[in-house]
Amino acid sequence: MTGRIPRTDRQLKMTISMQRQLELLDQYKKSQGTFSDFTATLSVLITTLLGSSGIQVHTVTHRFKSYESLAGKLSRPDKTYDLLTEITDLAGIRITTYFAGDVDRIAKVLEREFQVDPNASVDKRKYIEPERFGYSSLHYVVELSAARTNLSEYSKYQGLKCEIQVRSILQHAWAEIEHDLGYKSAAGVPIDIRRRFARVASLLELADDEFSHIRVTLKEYEATVAAKISQSPTDVSLDLASFRALYEIDSHVERLDQLVLSIGNGRIGSQDDLRADTLVERLHSFGVANIGQLEHIAQREVEAVSAFVALWVEEELGPVSRGIGIFYLLYVLAASTKSKTSIEEYLTKFNIGTDEDRPMLIDKILEFGLSQSGAD
Repeated sequence: MTGRIPRTDRQLKMTISMQRQLELLDQYKKSQGTFSDFTATLSVLITTLLGSSGIQVHTVTHRFKSYESLAGKLSRPDKTYDLLTEITDLAGIRITTYFAGDVDRIAKVLEREFQVDPNASVDKRKYIEPERFGYSSLHYVVELSAARTNLSEYSKYQGLKCEIQVRSILQHAWAEIEHDLGYKSAAGVPIDIRRRFARVASLLELADDEFSHIRVTLKEYEATVAAKISQSPTDVSLDLASFRALYEIDSHVERLDQLVLSIGNGRIGSQDDLRADTLVERLHSFGVANIGQLEHIAQREVEAVSAFVALWVEEELGPVSRGIGIFYLLYVLAASTKSKTSIEEYLTKFNIGTDEDRPMLIDKILEFGLSQSGAD
């Protein structure tokens, strides 16, 4: 007897597995460039598809597995692969949404546009292992559809798989912090800290739900606010949605825009009122709290706004944003205080003008206010 221990079937399998590992690693090393291009192409494609579906997301990121990471994966005793195509996470895309409710909307897009592998895909939101903290994301393993791989720009990616993770910003924050702490299982964590983990997870889940509900409520409010203004403008608070709604109905605010445009020979260059939230904030600083008040002031100050624009605008306005009438109305309101201190506080608070030209601006506004007083 030589003293050698006979090789068991398990040992034989492990020896063959080592040989196969090297072969798979060699195949991957030769095709890493293809996987790199594949993930970049998918990232652009998915971003385009989501945009076309009207879904706004926070980020779409991509990565392909490193050679070292694949070597570690293949060496694990619980992993066995015969072909490189059986490894479904060599290419990876992560879609991070603003709202948890958008995950399901994105899932429908992915199911429509790609060939989803149901056996390798899992919705980890539906269950959480008892020994795991927090909540997880939707994981799809997809391939390009036959219709797409028939196109020349996608043909070289036929048969390649990609793992797509979809989760909200808060889910992503949880996963990143959990990863940094290094505790994915509750078994190794003291019980009092487990309770704290559970509390944080519950708060994040509640926050995700609340953000989704807030979005729905805001959309419902935006859809009905114009009708509410028509019924009782003094009962509608001045906010971004109600301010914008004034441009959907016959309002003094909208007519103030038209007045300014006619005097300054301008035009609305875009329906985007990028300064609307700032205009609302400035109106609040003058005590304008509801739409009824704003409409009354816009009607009352028509002549003053007309005089101010004629004095102030030395050249043609050209293309301007919606809300230009309120922009000049605010100067009139500042001038009506007839107080140099009040005008200076307004300009400084909202960072209007530079430190160098602000004194001249204050004097000009004050002079206009005093002249209007004389005219009255």
